Amino acid sequence: MKPPEIFDPNTSPETLRRLARRDPVAFCQNPAAPLLLLENPLFFHFHPVRLLQILRNESLPGWLVAHLALHRATCVREAAQLHIALAGEATEPWTGKCRASASASTLRRPWRANRWQDRLLAAQSPSTTRQQLHQLKRDGNRYVRYSAQQRLLADASC
Repeated sequence: MKPPEIFDPNTSPETLRRLARRDPVAFCQNPAAPLLLLENPLFFHFHPVRLLQILRNESLPGWLVAHLALHRATCVREAAQLHIALAGEATEPWTGKCRASASASTLRRPWRANRWQDRLLAAQSPSTTRQQLHQLKRDGNRYVRYSAQQRLLADASC
């Protein structure tokens, strides 16, 4: 049984704030809840960990998720932007579409990229293998060659 103040729009803001901390989904059922955020944007200002816990609930209304999508904490902002209330639900054939687009696109190997800046990034990347670094050591650009050589020397000293 939910307390009656959940549905009463005349409930005091202090009571609603306590309710929001205790049960945010119940707080959202109060008709005055969106107005409280308009009046005081920091009304729902909790610790980011608590907000992430709240965002795990799929039944949050869109107005609250949209409000949290503007939060200053990056983790809260990203979680809100990915929430089902904003991003929508994934349709059924999404796996097939992903496979089709992945097979249709040809991913260029970074150590074979046309731009020397991309090859330089590949030479500096810790995920580039020794074999790829040996290929980059023979690159036409001196910066790429130098970075590849430095990475090989650093890896050899470990």
